[in-house]
Amino acid sequence: MGLGNPGGRYCDTRHNLGRTALFDFSQSLPVEGKISLCRGNASFHRIEGFTICVFLPDSYMNRSGLAVRELLDYLHFRNCTTELLVAHDDLDIPFGRLRYKKGGGNAGHNGIKSITEELKTADFSRLRLGIGNRKAARNPEFVLDCFDPEEQARFEELKRMINASLHCYLLQGIERAMAGFNGRAVTNESAGFSGT
Repeated sequence: MGLGNPGGRYCDTRHNLGRTALFDFSQSLPVEGKISLCRGNASFHRIEGFTICVFLPDSYMNRSGLAVRELLDYLHFRNCTTELLVAHDDLDIPFGRLRYKKGGGNAGHNGIKSITEELKTADFSRLRLGIGNRKAARNPEFVLDCFDPEEQARFEELKRMINASLHCYLLQGIERAMAGFNGRAVTNESAGFSGT
């Protein structure tokens, strides 16, 4: 699940990085099928013998839990939250870095807070995508602004690193993804890291 806000106003903002990352990842994979739910759209993709679902909610960030609950109910996965990976922006991580995490608190992120409240558990994995730091975010509009030119110049490298990390996560598990990618900065070398 890639968190973000719906509509053109928000599509290129920092707060939508999770949604942007998973949309980009899904575009690199063969499509097996698609479904539209009341609160979002899901696509199904085959990777090395198994099927994954990429879900992009149409609900606003602070109502993300309603969307993910609808999806898990539709898939009869309500009791399988450990199979869920939520990609989201994170103010505590510098831009160009990412961090996989199993469970834990919401660190003030309204999307994660909503999901935890709706599912009655924090037992799901997260892909935390850095967008800056809390000092830079004293302006409440920071997360709703677009990336600055320096960040945009590194965006393609960041997408490649995110995609490589997601392949690693799916094929080798979260522990391997954590070991291979947590804290790794975007560089030409890291963007091409295969996770093998």
